[in-house]
Order: sequence, then structure tokens, then C-alpha cells
Amino acid sequence: MRFSIYTEVQSWPGKSYDRLYGEVLEQIENADRLGYDAFAAVEHLFFPKFSASANVFGLFGMAAARTRRINFRTMLHVLPYHNPLVLAAMIHEFSLLTGGRYEFGVGRGHGWIPLPAGTPLDETSRPRYEEALDLFVEALHKDVVTFHGAYWNVDNSQVIPFSGHKFRVVLGVLMVVVLILRPSGITGSREFSLPRRRRPVADLEKARATT
Repeated sequence: MRFSIYTEVQSWPGKSYDRLYGEVLEQIENADRLGYDAFAAVEHLFFPKFSASANVFGLFGMAAARTRRINFRTMLHVLPYHNPLVLAAMIHEFSLLTGGRYEFGVGRGHGWIPLPAGTPLDETSRPRYEEALDLFVEALHKDVVTFHGAYWNVDNSQVIPFSGHKFRVVLGVLMVVVLILRPSGITGSREFSLPRRRRPVADLEKARATT
């Protein structure tokens, strides 16, 4: 049995951001020392009392330099606010820098994010997200990507750096959870009791069949 720790990186009046991040880094160091399997944080925007965690790569990058074995888990990357090809390349690089210690999920995020982000929540939001998810998964598994859709069109786009690490995709819930295969094998799936997607993503179904 493995145990992990999860934080929302909540920001409350009276505590500076410097102190907040310092305390989280101290928690990660202690979790590594005590033998915890993973430390999880959210990627969250525009709602400070819930979370001040806008850059998980920065947080976990600092933590990686201070730890030896603990894994880092993002729950989750809010895909509509990322370029899927850029996010995939960032994940490949971070996986290389941490020696394969990175686990992550992707999803649409909370309904309060679009307006503060200046993004309309309209009839295109779901199909745009699902197409971005298809492209994102392509970039996780291929170093050169060609993709043509209604919202994204690329020809021979190189994913640099490309780690060569294998990722496992778990389907069936609103949040798609992606886990890296560690050298010792599959870490196991993590699923959440949320409403099912209205339609499956074809490439993800294909990925599931091969894992």
C-alpha cells in the first residue's frame, strides 16, 4: 500500500505567498523523508482562497531539487488554458528533469474560470476541449505530430524535448487521468466519481486498449 499527500495550496489573509510556498516545500521535503509515494497539488486560477497554485512546474521543480524519491502529481492541468502541444512538451521536459517522477491529469477545470480568463463558455467550449485533448495525447506519444481538426491544424510539428517516456491514459470520467510508467511498471489507475463524458475521444479509447 502506498500513501500520498494532497494540497490545494490555499491562500488566506495574513499569510504571504512567500511563506505559503515555503511551507508547501517543507511539507514535500518531509513527505519524501518519511517515505510517502507522491505529493499532489492542483493547478488552479483566479480564486485565491481556494488555491494559489498557478505554476505547478515551478513548485515541483523547486521540490525536485530538494528531494530524492517522492513523485509529483498535478490534479489537474486545466487544458483549455494551455496550448496542448506546448503543455505536452513541458511535461516531457519535466519528466526528464525529475527522472520520471511526474504524474498528472488533464481536464476542463471549474466553471468559474472562463470569465476571469476572458474565455467564453459557449457551445464551442466542449468540442474545442475534446479536440485539444486528442492533440495533447498525440503529442505525449509522438515526437512529430500532424493533426487537422476544426480548431487545431498542424503539420509535422516537432515535440521538443520528447522524453520517450510512456504514459498511461485512464478513461471513463470527466477528468482524464494520465500517469507515467515508472521503471518498475504501471503505478495503477486513479479514477474519480464524476459525470461521464458525453462522447469518448477516439484516440484516447485507442490508447486505453493498448495499456
